[in-house]
Amino acid sequence: MYRLWFVSISLACAGIVEAQPFEVTYAASFGSASATCGPRTTPCSSLSTAIQHTSTGGVVKFEDAGPYTFTILDRNVIIDGSGINPVLTGGGSSAAALFITGGPATVKSVTVECEFLNAIVIDTAQKTIFEDVVVRPGNAFGTAILAQNTVTILHLRNVSISGLFLNGITQNSGTFTLDHVSIVDAGQIGYLQFAGTATIRDSLFEGGLEGLNLGGSGGLIERSEISGNSSFGLVVANAAVLRLADSVITGNGTGILPTAGGQIISYRTNMLAGNTTDGATPFSVSLK
Repeated sequence: MYRLWFVSISLACAGIVEAQPFEVTYAASFGSASATCGPRTTPCSSLSTAIQHTSTGGVVKFEDAGPYTFTILDRNVIIDGSGINPVLTGGGSSAAALFITGGPATVKSVTVECEFLNAIVIDTAQKTIFEDVVVRPGNAFGTAILAQNTVTILHLRNVSISGLFLNGITQNSGTFTLDHVSIVDAGQIGYLQFAGTATIRDSLFEGGLEGLNLGGSGGLIERSEISGNSSFGLVVANAAVLRLADSVITGNGTGILPTAGGQIISYRTNMLAGNTTDGATPFSVSLK
């Protein structure tokens, strides 16, 4: 006669605990680094850890302003600092305060401060949204928002960039939308486009060496101001086509410069005046 013995092993009793992702995860500077951190009662001390503990499409919220050092955002989550306005800072001699890859992702109501080269790096990412974000770089050779390799879509709404930086936004691909964005006192160029298209509305580019330099496919600038840039207000190059509407270009060294086949099409009412040299007159057409 044979006896069969069945042994049941509890993983919990064996000391193996697998954390499940949360739909809403919390971060706090006083939080925990445990494998089960994330609920409001036991928030994560690292924003990167909180992101890893958040389910796809979930939200990361904050219990205090931090600061939170060198954050990696590599999944489809929403970073929502509403009501707290947390501070994200750089994490080393060359580490950005916020590194985004993959996605899609949304970042809302945060302040990004970084003294190390680039404040925000977006690398090979899907649709990325910034809303109510303040960026304060602190490196004269860095870029405030560097979108490199393949970035398909970038939306910025109510974004302010000021401080010490070389370029404000650098676009290397994709479709960018700027709505109520201000870039002030760039060491070199406020908005630098190598490729892709941009739609820019109700925005300000002021006090840099150049306000905008568009060398990709161009796009649209509407109801915006380009002023007080010491060399050029607006440069359109490399056969880019820019449509310019209801905007003001004033107080710059040279107001507008189409070069290397770049074309500026002016429609509705634009003001090009008060520059040291206003520059070439745009080709004017009436678009319906």
